[in-house]
Amino acid sequence: MIKPKQPGFSALLLVMFILFPVIAGCANQTPSGANLPVENTDTADTTESEKTLPEPVLPSLQLDGKTFTILASDWCAYDPLNIDDITRDEITGDTLNDAIYERYKYINEVYDCDIAYVNITFNTLLNALKSSVMAGDNAYDTAITRSSVYTAIISADLLVNLDDVPYINYDDPWFYRQSLSALSVLNKNYGIVSDLTMNQYLLIFCAYINLQMMEDYSLGNIYDIVSSGLWSLDKMGEMSTDVAADINGDGLYTNEDRYGMTWIVDVPEGLINAAGICYGILDSEGIPQITYNTESAIETMQTIYD
Repeated sequence: MIKPKQPGFSALLLVMFILFPVIAGCANQTPSGANLPVENTDTADTTESEKTLPEPVLPSLQLDGKTFTILASDWCAYDPLNIDDITRDEITGDTLNDAIYERYKYINEVYDCDIAYVNITFNTLLNALKSSVMAGDNAYDTAITRSSVYTAIISADLLVNLDDVPYINYDDPWFYRQSLSALSVLNKNYGIVSDLTMNQYLLIFCAYINLQMMEDYSLGNIYDIVSSGLWSLDKMGEMSTDVAADINGDGLYTNEDRYGMTWIVDVPEGLINAAGICYGILDSEGIPQITYNTESAIETMQTIYD
């Protein structure tokens, strides 16, 4: 949450928008009374997922057309990882599009407020937040940011501690409580992963196996190898080496050669994490301490590098 000029309004709206993927299916609710939880009186059939999720406890409130602005950035112009599921302008018949539109419409109608979504380039987000907070113009109420920018935002003192924001329950299923341990500093929580956007599901490391190549080079059945507990970094390196070849014999790595393994730039981080190595942990005072400078961790990282 961005440091606001009017903390009460921004704090409440932050929670609404972190929760609005969950409460979007309750559009028949009509809030009444001041500062009372919204009760779901809709007796119509609901889906199984709606039945298993608890209702968020939020006050009834009319915001008189106020605008709540969410700031996010692109991801180095890589469209598949851009965040584009916050608002929609109309119903199109597409399942995801219409769900996004309905949750926006619900918040708009029940709380009489508008959602403004601003997406800027990756390298301008930090300065945009700094300018807004220094000017006190409340240009942005909350931000969706990448971890690579998050540390700089905290260091610039641009965020409010979520522990001080009312109506946030970290145990609610639309929050990822385990993310707090990775995002907190000095025992204060300035950010949390939530279901506000589906973007986190696009950031999962995956391994794909060429089954035809496994068969052609008699490397065995990958499913049996994994099930028997024999799949490891060493095994992956061994199999990759068996397959790799300089097809055109020019002594160079080119598109004409055969590779046992390929990856994109940050996959080694996923392998390091999958090997159980953490870059750091928080001590009793909430101060991050480096933990990857151990003999076993360095040995694993060397294996990945090789």
